[in-house]
Amino acid sequence: MVNQHLILFDLDGTLAPLSRPIPETALIAIKALQDQGHIICIASGKPLYYLTGLCRQAGLRFVWLIGENGATLQKDVALPPRERLRLPISAAAVAACEQIRKDAVATFGDHIWFQPNEVAVTIFFDTAETQQAIREWLDIKENWLSENQLIIFPHNDSFDISPAHIDKGKAILKLLDYLGIDQKRSIAVGDTWNDVPMFEVCAEAIAIAFPEAKMATHHVADLDSAFDCIKTLL
Repeated sequence: MVNQHLILFDLDGTLAPLSRPIPETALIAIKALQDQGHIICIASGKPLYYLTGLCRQAGLRFVWLIGENGATLQKDVALPPRERLRLPISAAAVAACEQIRKDAVATFGDHIWFQPNEVAVTIFFDTAETQQAIREWLDIKENWLSENQLIIFPHNDSFDISPAHIDKGKAILKLLDYLGIDQKRSIAVGDTWNDVPMFEVCAEAIAIAFPEAKMATHHVADLDSAFDCIKTLL
């Protein structure tokens, strides 16, 4: 397909409300884009196993998945995956992630739990008080995190802690190269700070209710408006 685009969607807050399924209207719109020959990718802080199950339940096939904010990539929902890509991750970064996980357990005990990631550390909390305590704890560890090249993406329900050289933008560049698609034919849709690297590398960036994203080329109020915007760009 001459005009084939790679169209990328964040999951939580973008394709679906937090902890809710993808709406039927969004699934219909995605499948329509696929029928036109475009490649769909879901890029999330969630691990690949979660995204795989979500897409299976939603009936989404032939999609690319980017998990853990860029650390892991795979094609489609088959397990083992048909095609799989990885960004290079140093042993030092892996060790630092393991250390921050151990420190969090020692500090917060049963008040937290972890998303079962392959690389990054995602900390969930039980109460707003624990959330604030984690935020303050991470502030105290700011220098250590910087020295060990870890970056934090705070969310309403969790904190993602990832190697600083891993993000959605770098994963997208790797995927574009692998697929042989020109960067000029890439569109990203997102709603929060861990989507900024997507916005920075894609030719068109659609921010949903995220006015702070100054680098976005388009700002819309909701997902339906984002799909309308995509139609005008293709």
